[in-house]
Amino acid sequence: MKSATDSAEAPADLAAPASAPSPAPTGPKLEEIPLETPIQRGSTTISTVHLRKPGAGEMRGLQLQALQQGDVNNILALLPRITVPPLSQQECEKLEPVDLGAMTGTIQSFFMSQMDRALLAKVMGAIDSETSTS
Repeated sequence: MKSATDSAEAPADLAAPASAPSPAPTGPKLEEIPLETPIQRGSTTISTVHLRKPGAGEMRGLQLQALQQGDVNNILALLPRITVPPLSQQECEKLEPVDLGAMTGTIQSFFMSQMDRALLAKVMGAIDSETSTS
């Protein structure tokens, strides 16, 4: 079994080739948004965007209350700062309403406490069980 230091000392020629696809970003502060209308960037099609939970500095010049309420101008100003892969301002402005809505909902969830999320999950579970028995 190799240790972390073994892999760090591996020769450069054993590293993954530069053309290998990079793995999808993971971590507790990233949320995946599958796009209903993919973004075409040259020959690249972006069908999934990840949103990184913003730090306080990335929200400079924006209004927290406006972000929480889903104000489009504030959301569009924040998206280029927190998207993976990074989307340009122009790409964000061309998003379909359904994709912008999904991203807005995710951004709003970043402002929820763990207790708020647990309560929302409980309510959504109750709604799902009611609709599945109807």
